[in-house]
Amino acid sequence: MRGHNTLYGGFSDEGYPVDIVFEETGKPVTKEDHKQLSCAYCGRLPTSQGHDACIANLPSVEYACCGHHTNEGYLNFTNGIIIRGYFDTSNETESTPKKEFDNVLSGLSGVKEAYLGDNDHEGYIKFTNGIVITGYFTIERK
Repeated sequence: MRGHNTLYGGFSDEGYPVDIVFEETGKPVTKEDHKQLSCAYCGRLPTSQGHDACIANLPSVEYACCGHHTNEGYLNFTNGIIIRGYFDTSNETESTPKKEFDNVLSGLSGVKEAYLGDNDHEGYIKFTNGIVITGYFTIERK
């Protein structure tokens, strides 16, 4: 949950898990924790809508998860493309060498530039709002 490790805290008489607890504290996970718990990686709280603060409101993205550096993240684009991977987010502060724009994201409003990389090269997606996602990606379609 937001990069914090969880464990099953107990079992029913039938042997089914009934509680999930935080590994660090042993406290039960509540419904409110998703809204109030900061990211284990960056320490930022989610937005008031419950989105990961580092990638909230990305243009042409229906929903997303940054992965919190413990799980695979994903970006689900409005054109049906889903990008998955372990990635970092940042604000565009330095120039990234421009590569050939990947066609799977071309034409999407708000996507400034994209190179999705390969097994040997890290990819990146630059958005018009200044957010840059970098990492090794896999691509799938809905």
